[in-house]
Amino acid sequence: MSTGKEYTPKERLQYNPPVRAYRVDDFCRAMGFCRSTFYVLVRQGKIRTVCIGRRRLVPAGEAERLLSCQEG
Repeated sequence: MSTGKEYTPKERLQYNPPVRAYRVDDFCRAMGFCRSTFYVLVRQGKIRTVCIGRRRLVPAGEAERLLSCQEG
């Protein structure tokens, strides 16, 4: 007895869960700056990050927060 919807193999391949955090390289590419600029902004406290193990991730909301701070 199944408790959820059954997905076809094609539907499973097309499913893209919402992004909750970005790797540093992906965040930099999306924002249009290099890694060194990213780490300067982290040191200045303008970008918040989380570390999970040895990986540093940027929460998805940080891009919007960074852009809203730049406007004002």
